[in-house]
Amino acid sequence: MPTLQDAVLSLQHIINGDNITGAAAYAFWDRTTLMGRYGRFFVTGGGLLGYGPHNLWPREIVCLLLGHQAPVLLRASKNDDRHSRHQVVGAAYVHGLMDAEALLGPVKPPWQKVIRHLSGHDCRIFNANTGEETWNDPRSGPLPEEWEEIERITRV
Repeated sequence: MPTLQDAVLSLQHIINGDNITGAAAYAFWDRTTLMGRYGRFFVTGGGLLGYGPHNLWPREIVCLLLGHQAPVLLRASKNDDRHSRHQVVGAAYVHGLMDAEALLGPVKPPWQKVIRHLSGHDCRIFNANTGEETWNDPRSGPLPEEWEEIERITRV
């Protein structure tokens, strides 16, 4: 998994006008440029480098949702009855937390992540041995019997 140092190295190359070298540094830069030009870089409490919406505040909460490709940033707020509430700030790229890596671990061979540029930048899982491509992540295993699988809603 790429580290904060990989991200720093990537940014140093850009600042110095050098080419980006190293797979981890290149992967970081490639993914952050896909998210747009008007966001902000940030560092989590655990030292991971991220890129999020321009309206990002200090101490936003990084939330991982199983089945969601990117972490979601939440902003804590209180309402009149003193219950904790959260506002969705938006999705973020957090190096090392993408595609459920923190929850499920890395994708292992023969499976690999592929990004298709058909309708946005959708990540799918590809089996290099069989040629199978799926939305269903093999790291998560089968659904419990009492659950019902629904069709994935695609973006237009």
